[in-house]
Amino acid sequence: MSRKNPGVPLSEVANPASLVTEDGHNAYDLYCPLADCRCLILRKGVGKLVDMESELPQLPELPRLLNSPEESKEAPVEYKNKFWALSDMMSFENVGFSKTLSDTGVKYLICADCDVGPIGYHKTTQQQKDYRLVVDRVCYREQ
Repeated sequence: MSRKNPGVPLSEVANPASLVTEDGHNAYDLYCPLADCRCLILRKGVGKLVDMESELPQLPELPRLLNSPEESKEAPVEYKNKFWALSDMMSFENVGFSKTLSDTGVKYLICADCDVGPIGYHKTTQQQKDYRLVVDRVCYREQ
C-alpha cells in the first residue's frame, strides 16, 4: 500500500529533538495520522509545546489504521504526555470538533477530512481558550 500522507508518525521522526524550535513551537507542519489522508492540520511555528495538565480528559484510542506498520515503535519518552497548544481555533488549517461531552465539557479534535481522532481536545469550561493536539497523534512533515 502506498502512502499518500506526506508526514510520518512521531515514532519514525529521524531526529525527535528537531520537532521543537528554540522558542518552543512546532518546527514542522502537522498532518492527520491516517496514512491515506493528506490533511494538513497545523502549519509549522503555530503550536507551542506544553506538558500534560493534571486533569487531562481521557482520550479514546485511535484506530489501528494509522501511518505506522503493525509493529509500531513507541514515541520518544521526552514527548510522552506533551501537547501542541493553541489559543485560537482559527490557527488550525483543517480540524473538526466533536459535540461537547455533557459530563466533562470537552470537545475532541478530529481530522476534518477523514474524521479520524481524537487527535486532541478543547475544554469548553475554561475561561481562556485552549486547544491541544497530542504530540504523538499527528504526523510530521520533515522538510
